[in-house]
Amino acid sequence: MWSLTHYLLRHRWQALILTFLITYIPVLGMASILVAALFTLCAGVLEGALFTLVATLPYLLIFLVSNTQEAEVFTMMTFAAAILTVTSNTLTYVFTVLLRRHWSWSAILQIAALVGVLVISVIHLAYPDVGEWWGRQLTLFYNQATDLSGAKPVSGELLEGNQLDTINTVKSFATGMVVSFVLFTAVVQVMLARWWQVAIVNRGRMGKELFYIRLSRLAGVLFFASIIFCYLENRVALDILPVLCLLFGAAGLSLIHYLCGLMDASRGRFWLTMLYLALMYSLAMIAMLTVLNVMLPVMLAVLILTISLFAFVTLGFFDVWFDLRRRSRKV
Repeated sequence: MWSLTHYLLRHRWQALILTFLITYIPVLGMASILVAALFTLCAGVLEGALFTLVATLPYLLIFLVSNTQEAEVFTMMTFAAAILTVTSNTLTYVFTVLLRRHWSWSAILQIAALVGVLVISVIHLAYPDVGEWWGRQLTLFYNQATDLSGAKPVSGELLEGNQLDTINTVKSFATGMVVSFVLFTAVVQVMLARWWQVAIVNRGRMGKELFYIRLSRLAGVLFFASIIFCYLENRVALDILPVLCLLFGAAGLSLIHYLCGLMDASRGRFWLTMLYLALMYSLAMIAMLTVLNVMLPVMLAVLILTISLFAFVTLGFFDVWFDLRRRSRKV
C-alpha cells in the first residue's frame, strides 16, 4: 500500500488514468474519489479538482449512453444514481479542501449539516408537495417489488393498512434521508482519504482529531427548535430531522470514542467492538428483512436506526451544553 500510494503521488498521469478506469469496476469504484481526495490533501486544491472531475466523469458517461426508449426504469435509476454520485463527489472535494485548510471536523460536519438543511428547505419551497410525490414513488416501488415477486400489484388506495402507514410515515422523512445519505457518504469518503494520508503518507494517527467533535450551542438551539417544530408536524422540520440526527449522532459517537480512550486499551477496544458489532447486526437484520420482503421492513429499519442513534444523539446534544469531555477528566 505504501509503494502504491507513493507511486500514484509521483506519477500524475498514470494516477489519472487509474482513477478513471477503476470507477467502472464494481465495489472498487468508490476508490476513485478516495484517490482524488488524497491528491487534494497532498498535492493541492487544483490537483484535487482535476482528479475529482476524472473520478466523476464516468458516472455522467454511463447515463449519456443509456437508452431511454428501451429501458426507461433503468435509465431513471441510472440518472438518480449519477446525480447522487456527482453530488457526493463534489461535496467530498469541498469538505476535503476545508480539511486541507485546517478546518476542524466539528466545523466541517456543521457546514455539511447546514448545506443539507438549506437544500431541504429550498426543495420544500420549490416543491411544497414533495412529500406527496415521495408517497407516489414509494407506492410505485412497492408495486414493482410485488410484481417481481409474482403477487398482484395494488393501488395506493388498496394498500394494506400496515404498508400504507409505513409509506405515509417514510414520505415525511424521505427527502431528508436522501440528503443525509449523500452527506454521510461524502463525510465518510473524506475520513477514509484522511486516514489514507495519515497512515501512509504522513505516518501518524488520525484518531485524536475525531475524538474531539463537539458542536456549537447554536447547533444545539437549532436542533431543539427543530424538535419543537416536528412536534407541531411542520413538514420542513420533519425532513430536516434526519440531517440533524446524523450530525448529533456523529458528535455522540466521537464522545463515546473519547470516553473509551480513557479506559484501559483492552477494555476500550472491547466496548467499541461490541458497539460496532451491535450496529452491524442491526444493519444486517434490516438488509435481510428488506430482501425477504418481510412485513414492515421500512418501518422496522426506521425503528432500529432510531433506537441505535438515540444514545449518540442524546450524548451529542448534552455535550453541547455540559462539555462532557472536560467533566469526564475530573472523574
